Amino acid sequence: MGPELTRRATRCFGRIRPKQRVVKDGDRNRPLLFPPGTDHHYSNTDYIVLGMSIEKVTGRSYRTVIDQRIIRPLGLRDTRLPGSSPFLTGPHSHGYEPVEKEGGTLVPVDYTTVNMSIAGAAGEIVSTTADLDHFFRTLLSGGLLRPAELREMTADTSGDGWGLGLEMATLPCGTIVGHGGGTPGYRTISFHTRDGTRQVTVDWTDWGPDADAGPAALALMTAALCP
Repeated sequence: MGPELTRRATRCFGRIRPKQRVVKDGDRNRPLLFPPGTDHHYSNTDYIVLGMSIEKVTGRSYRTVIDQRIIRPLGLRDTRLPGSSPFLTGPHSHGYEPVEKEGGTLVPVDYTTVNMSIAGAAGEIVSTTADLDHFFRTLLSGGLLRPAELREMTADTSGDGWGLGLEMATLPCGTIVGHGGGTPGYRTISFHTRDGTRQVTVDWTDWGPDADAGPAALALMTAALCP
Protein backbone atom coordinates (compact mmCIF):
# COMPACT_ATOMS: atom_id res chain seq x y z
CA MET A 1 0.00 0.00 0.00
CA GLY A 2 1.49 3.36 -1.09
CA PRO A 3 1.78 6.39 1.20
CA GLU A 4 -1.28 8.15 -0.25
CA LEU A 5 -3.49 5.07 0.07
CA THR A 6 -2.17 4.51 3.61
CA ARG A 7 -3.18 8.07 4.54
CA ARG A 8 -6.57 7.53 2.89
CA ALA A 9 -7.20 4.28 4.79
CA THR A 10 -6.32 5.95 8.09
CA ARG A 11 -8.57 8.89 7.30
CA CYS A 12 -11.47 6.67 6.22
CA PHE A 13 -11.44 4.12 9.02
CA GLY A 14 -9.37 5.50 11.91
CA ARG A 15 -11.34 6.87 14.85
CA ILE A 16 -10.54 10.39 16.01
CA ARG A 17 -11.71 11.52 19.44
CA PRO A 18 -12.75 15.17 20.06
CA LYS A 19 -9.89 15.82 22.50
CA GLN A 20 -7.41 14.77 19.82
CA ARG A 21 -8.74 17.46 17.50
CA VAL A 22 -8.73 20.13 20.19
CA VAL A 23 -5.14 19.33 21.23
CA LYS A 24 -4.05 19.32 17.60
CA ASP A 25 -5.93 22.45 16.47
CA GLY A 26 -6.01 24.47 19.68
CA ASP A 27 -2.36 25.11 20.48
CA ARG A 28 -2.42 27.19 23.67
CA ASN A 29 0.76 29.00 22.64
CA ARG A 30 -0.85 30.56 19.59
CA PRO A 31 -1.78 34.23 20.01
CA LEU A 32 -5.46 35.21 19.86
CA LEU A 33 -6.60 36.39 16.45
CA PHE A 34 -8.47 39.22 18.18
CA PRO A 35 -9.83 40.10 21.65
CA PRO A 36 -12.90 37.98 22.48
CA GLY A 37 -16.17 39.56 21.37
CA THR A 38 -14.60 42.03 18.95
CA ASP A 39 -14.59 40.06 15.68
CA HIS A 40 -15.62 36.80 14.00
CA HIS A 41 -13.62 33.86 12.70
CA TYR A 42 -15.16 30.53 11.66
CA SER A 43 -13.56 27.54 13.35
CA ASN A 44 -14.51 23.86 13.28
CA THR A 45 -12.60 23.41 16.53
CA ASP A 46 -15.11 25.71 18.25
CA TYR A 47 -17.93 23.35 17.27
CA ILE A 48 -15.99 20.38 18.63
CA VAL A 49 -15.53 22.24 21.92
CA LEU A 50 -19.27 23.01 21.88
CA GLY A 51 -19.99 19.27 21.53
CA MET A 52 -17.71 18.57 24.48
CA SER A 53 -19.50 21.30 26.47
CA ILE A 54 -22.88 19.68 25.75
CA GLU A 55 -21.55 16.41 27.13
CA LYS A 56 -20.14 18.13 30.23
CA VAL A 57 -23.39 19.97 31.00
CA THR A 58 -25.89 17.19 30.23
CA GLY A 59 -23.91 14.09 31.12
CA ARG A 60 -24.91 12.65 27.74
CA SER A 61 -23.14 12.49 24.41
CA TYR A 62 -23.88 15.34 22.01
CA ARG A 63 -25.14 12.66 19.58
CA THR A 64 -27.79 11.60 22.11
CA VAL A 65 -28.81 15.20 22.84
CA ILE A 66 -29.14 16.11 19.15
CA ASP A 67 -31.13 12.93 18.49
CA GLN A 68 -33.51 13.50 21.42
CA ARG A 69 -33.98 17.27 21.02
CA ILE A 70 -33.95 17.72 17.23
CA ILE A 71 -33.85 14.60 15.06
CA ARG A 72 -36.68 12.65 16.70
CA PRO A 73 -39.06 15.56 17.45
CA LEU A 74 -38.76 16.81 13.85
CA GLY A 75 -39.21 13.34 12.40
CA LEU A 76 -35.91 13.45 10.48
CA ARG A 77 -35.98 9.76 9.61
CA ASP A 78 -33.03 9.89 7.21
CA THR A 79 -30.71 11.83 9.53
CA ARG A 80 -28.26 10.26 11.95
CA LEU A 81 -24.96 10.76 13.72
CA PRO A 82 -22.92 7.69 12.75
CA GLY A 83 -20.10 8.02 15.28
CA SER A 84 -17.23 5.80 14.15
CA SER A 85 -19.32 3.77 11.67
CA PRO A 86 -17.96 4.56 8.17
CA PHE A 87 -20.86 3.16 6.16
CA LEU A 88 -23.79 4.94 4.50
CA THR A 89 -27.15 3.17 4.34
CA GLY A 90 -29.92 3.54 1.79
CA PRO A 91 -29.61 5.30 -1.58
CA HIS A 92 -26.74 7.79 -1.67
CA SER A 93 -24.37 9.55 -4.01
CA HIS A 94 -20.67 8.70 -4.04
CA GLY A 95 -18.03 11.25 -3.08
CA TYR A 96 -14.65 11.45 -4.80
CA GLU A 97 -11.40 13.23 -3.98
CA PRO A 98 -8.67 13.95 -6.54
CA VAL A 99 -5.48 12.14 -5.51
CA GLU A 100 -2.13 12.66 -7.22
CA LYS A 101 -0.30 9.50 -8.23
CA GLU A 102 3.42 9.21 -8.88
CA GLY A 103 4.12 11.14 -12.03
CA GLY A 104 1.55 13.82 -11.24
CA THR A 105 -1.55 12.13 -12.65
CA LEU A 106 -4.76 12.96 -10.79
CA VAL A 107 -7.16 10.08 -10.23
CA PRO A 108 -10.55 9.98 -8.46
CA VAL A 109 -10.55 8.14 -5.12
CA ASP A 110 -13.90 7.08 -3.68
CA TYR A 111 -14.41 8.65 -0.24
CA THR A 112 -17.96 7.41 0.26
CA THR A 113 -16.94 5.06 3.06
CA VAL A 114 -15.32 7.27 5.70
CA ASN A 115 -15.25 7.46 9.48
CA MET A 116 -16.89 10.81 10.24
CA SER A 117 -15.44 11.00 13.74
CA ILE A 118 -12.85 13.08 11.87
CA ALA A 119 -15.47 15.87 11.94
CA GLY A 120 -17.12 15.18 15.30
CA ALA A 121 -19.58 17.84 16.43
CA ALA A 122 -18.36 20.10 13.61
CA GLY A 123 -19.98 17.99 10.90
CA GLU A 124 -20.46 14.26 11.37
CA ILE A 125 -24.23 14.30 10.70
CA VAL A 126 -25.42 12.26 7.72
CA SER A 127 -28.67 13.51 6.22
CA THR A 128 -30.66 14.04 3.02
CA THR A 129 -31.65 17.16 1.14
CA ALA A 130 -35.28 16.65 2.20
CA ASP A 131 -34.39 16.39 5.89
CA LEU A 132 -32.12 19.44 5.69
CA ASP A 133 -34.93 21.47 4.14
CA HIS A 134 -37.31 20.24 6.85
CA PHE A 135 -34.86 21.21 9.59
CA PHE A 136 -34.27 24.72 8.23
CA ARG A 137 -37.97 25.28 7.55
CA THR A 138 -38.76 24.42 11.16
CA LEU A 139 -35.87 26.51 12.50
CA LEU A 140 -36.63 29.64 10.45
CA SER A 141 -40.36 29.50 11.12
CA GLY A 142 -39.75 29.55 14.89
CA GLY A 143 -40.29 25.88 15.64
CA LEU A 144 -37.00 25.29 17.47
CA LEU A 145 -35.92 28.51 19.18
CA ARG A 146 -37.36 31.52 20.93
CA PRO A 147 -37.67 34.67 18.74
CA ALA A 148 -34.73 36.44 20.39
CA GLU A 149 -32.46 33.44 19.83
CA LEU A 150 -33.52 33.10 16.21
CA ARG A 151 -32.82 36.79 15.62
CA GLU A 152 -29.26 36.31 16.84
CA MET A 153 -28.81 33.47 14.37
CA THR A 154 -30.18 35.38 11.39
CA ALA A 155 -28.63 38.82 12.04
CA ASP A 156 -25.20 39.61 10.60
CA THR A 157 -23.61 40.42 13.93
CA SER A 158 -20.12 39.78 12.55
CA GLY A 159 -20.23 42.24 9.67
CA ASP A 160 -18.90 39.37 7.58
CA GLY A 161 -22.09 37.53 6.67
CA TRP A 162 -22.46 35.44 9.84
CA GLY A 163 -24.93 35.26 12.68
CA LEU A 164 -24.68 32.78 15.56
CA GLY A 165 -24.32 29.56 13.57
CA LEU A 166 -25.94 30.66 10.31
CA GLU A 167 -24.42 32.16 7.20
CA MET A 168 -25.99 34.93 5.13
CA ALA A 169 -25.71 35.61 1.41
CA THR A 170 -27.12 38.40 -0.75
CA LEU A 171 -29.14 37.66 -3.87
CA PRO A 172 -30.84 40.17 -6.20
CA CYS A 173 -34.07 39.65 -4.26
CA GLY A 174 -32.59 40.05 -0.78
CA THR A 175 -30.77 38.15 1.96
CA ILE A 176 -30.88 34.37 2.29
CA VAL A 177 -29.72 32.32 5.29
CA GLY A 178 -28.34 28.84 5.73
CA HIS A 179 -25.02 27.09 5.79
CA GLY A 180 -22.48 25.46 3.52
CA GLY A 181 -19.91 22.85 4.32
CA GLY A 182 -17.92 19.89 3.17
CA THR A 183 -16.31 16.60 4.12
CA PRO A 184 -13.88 14.47 2.10
CA GLY A 185 -15.57 13.87 -1.27
CA TYR A 186 -18.67 16.00 -0.69
CA ARG A 187 -19.73 19.63 -0.75
CA THR A 188 -23.16 20.83 0.40
CA ILE A 189 -25.00 24.14 0.52
CA SER A 190 -28.39 24.69 2.11
CA PHE A 191 -29.89 28.19 1.86
CA HIS A 192 -33.38 29.56 2.42
CA THR A 193 -35.46 32.68 2.50
CA ARG A 194 -35.74 34.14 6.01
CA ASP A 195 -39.23 32.71 6.49
CA GLY A 196 -38.23 29.27 5.18
CA THR A 197 -40.87 29.23 2.43
CA ARG A 198 -38.37 28.96 -0.42
CA GLN A 199 -35.46 26.55 -0.08
CA VAL A 200 -32.44 25.12 -1.93
CA THR A 201 -30.23 22.28 -0.73
CA VAL A 202 -27.70 20.77 -3.12
CA ASP A 203 -24.77 18.39 -2.84
CA TRP A 204 -21.91 17.62 -5.21
CA THR A 205 -18.58 15.79 -5.31
CA ASP A 206 -15.07 17.23 -5.59
CA TRP A 207 -14.09 15.33 -8.72
CA GLY A 208 -14.43 16.19 -12.40
CA PRO A 209 -14.83 19.30 -14.56
CA ASP A 210 -17.75 20.49 -12.42
CA ALA A 211 -15.93 20.13 -9.07
CA ASP A 212 -15.94 23.92 -8.66
CA ALA A 213 -19.70 24.17 -8.61
CA GLY A 214 -19.87 27.51 -6.77
CA PRO A 215 -21.01 29.63 -9.76
CA ALA A 216 -23.60 27.03 -10.79
CA ALA A 217 -24.86 26.74 -7.20
CA LEU A 218 -25.23 30.54 -6.98
CA ALA A 219 -27.21 30.56 -10.24
CA LEU A 220 -29.42 27.76 -8.93
CA MET A 221 -30.08 29.59 -5.65
CA THR A 222 -30.93 32.79 -7.49
CA ALA A 223 -33.39 31.01 -9.78
CA ALA A 224 -35.05 29.08 -6.97
CA LEU A 225 -35.09 31.63 -4.17
CA CYS A 226 -35.83 34.83 -6.08
CA PRO A 227 -39.49 34.72 -7.23
